[in-house]
Amino acid sequence: MLGRTLVTGRRTNVLIGNRSVIYLPNHVTTIARQRGRLFTPRAEDYFFVAFNDFPWHRVADIVIGRVGYDNYLVGLAIQQNVTVVDATSTILAFHQQTVKETWLDIEATTKNLIIAVLENLRTKPGTLRLYST
Repeated sequence: MLGRTLVTGRRTNVLIGNRSVIYLPNHVTTIARQRGRLFTPRAEDYFFVAFNDFPWHRVADIVIGRVGYDNYLVGLAIQQNVTVVDATSTILAFHQQTVKETWLDIEATTKNLIIAVLENLRTKPGTLRLYST
């Protein structure tokens, strides 16, 4: 038994044009394999935890959805001895896009604030690598 566990993973970005139509569930998998690209390894896009089995009382005052919050949650889990499982190869997280989006579009100020919060999480130099899973 794993005990306290956080399951996380990356999304597959799929650029969908105006004429693309997805009719059936198996079309999602086919289109993702044909046209999809895994998003950056620096980002986690979904999280699963058992009810009341994550140290939520330890979470800093952060904004969900901002750059780095995902890395912060994974780092906190590792710091609090929660087992972290990367399910990217098992779970298809289909992210439908109509235009190319990039992580680099985020304002530098926001990035710097999140990085500062992540740096404060470090207990020993080199024990928590930013933006990696």
